[in-house]
Parts: sequence; structure tokens; C-alpha cells
Amino acid sequence: MQERYGKMQPMTAQPWEPRVSRLEGAFEQLDKRLGSIEGALRDLRREMNQHFDRVDSRFNQLLATMITSRLVIIGIVIGFFESIRSHLAR
Repeated sequence: MQERYGKMQPMTAQPWEPRVSRLEGAFEQLDKRLGSIEGALRDLRREMNQHFDRVDSRFNQLLATMITSRLVIIGIVIGFFESIRSHLAR
């Protein structure tokens, strides 16, 4: 007899094999589900990496454009001051 929640329960006389096979089946289902979750996570990670690569590329293009425009502005300002200086030197 087995005590459960303060009451004596009779021990089941079922053989172990059906119980073990049910457990094995449950573990196989869990293994399949975890495998599908791992696959989904792998796909999601790949997709996220592709998006981040695109964002990085766009950021680099924007940064190059900003640097170039600032260099052009600096060149224009230097040219302007040089032309003023040459006019004042006459």
C-alpha cells in the first residue's frame, strides 16, 4: 500500500513496460518539438542577421555621405576665406 495525501492507496499492478513506453513516447514528442523550436530559432537568427547587415550597410553609406558633405563644406569655406584673403592682400 502506498500513502498519498494521508490516504492509503493500493499499489497498481500494471507492468512497467507500458509505463516506460508511454514515457519514451512523450520524450520523443518533446524531442521533436524542441527540434522544431531549434530550427525556428536558427531561421530567426539568420533572418535577423540579414536585417542587421542591411542596417549596417545603410549606416555606413549614411556615414560616408555625411563625411563627404562635411569635407565639401570645409573645402568651400576654406576656398571662400582664401578668396577674401587674396582680395584683401591686393
